[in-house]
Amino acid sequence: VPALELREARTEHFSLFYLPNTPAARDAQLLQALVEDELAQVERALDDSLGARERINFTLLPRVFWQGGVAYGRTLFVSYADRLFTGSSFPRIVAHEIAHSVTQDWGNLGQAGGMLTEGIAVYAANGHYRADWLHRSAAAIADSSLFIPMPTLRLKFNDQQHEIAYTEAASFLKFLIDTYGLENMRALFAQEYRDYEIIF
Repeated sequence: VPALELREARTEHFSLFYLPNTPAARDAQLLQALVEDELAQVERALDDSLGARERINFTLLPRVFWQGGVAYGRTLFVSYADRLFTGSSFPRIVAHEIAHSVTQDWGNLGQAGGMLTEGIAVYAANGHYRADWLHRSAAAIADSSLFIPMPTLRLKFNDQQHEIAYTEAASFLKFLIDTYGLENMRALFAQEYRDYEIIF
């Protein structure tokens, strides 16, 4: 099996890795601008700046996995191919995974469970599969038989229908941020909680 020879393109905040002769290699210059634009959106939404913190290693692969991307701290993997595997907006996937990376420094947010960690990422990306009016979408779900009650969503997030769970979670986080302010939410996440009962 031949060794993979990843190419690298660097921006102010990212190291982009991709394979030669792939859509990412062809579009490397466009992608460098796109990831910086999406980082700027996430920073505005979260009132947080990556600043001088560790660069993000961003690998673009011509295969699909999960819903199109995954974040492990400052290492992101995102699907990038000519075929649209998931129907997702590529910039929304990028912003979502960047939001996970930026918020990894938010105290104990990583221990808060999927409802809060995914909710904040969808909120920061302004939607999940595409740009979304989060409260409107959640209200439509709430008026249907598809609605997932908050206790179920909190305790069994990963067992629920993906898009409904993520939309409800993001609307809930937007409500908390709009009501109490982002600074108070960050202060709450920074505290040493084994459980986030206080939020619910």
